[in-house]
Amino acid sequence: IANLRRDPRIAVLCEAGTEYSQLRGVSIQGQAELVEQGEPLQALMRVLVDHHFPGQSAEQVAATAAGMAAKRIVVVVHADKTISWDHRKLGGGG
Repeated sequence: IANLRRDPRIAVLCEAGTEYSQLRGVSIQGQAELVEQGEPLQALMRVLVDHHFPGQSAEQVAATAAGMAAKRIVVVVHADKTISWDHRKLGGGG
């Protein structure tokens, strides 16, 4: 977070697969936006809580989100460039 405050450029990489023929992923380059407090942070925390803990009431989601927001910062990535690959589409078997 300290580095992103100094320079908001960010790169994110997500990959899956263990063998070359199964590798797939996405690389995103862009600008980071730090969401550190207030209703925007609360709203993002509610989305995360609702996704990871399904079946809770709105009150439970809000309470859990409030607790999480007290010690978290959300990094929103505004993509400038996105690259993806999927070696499963190459037809080499695997």
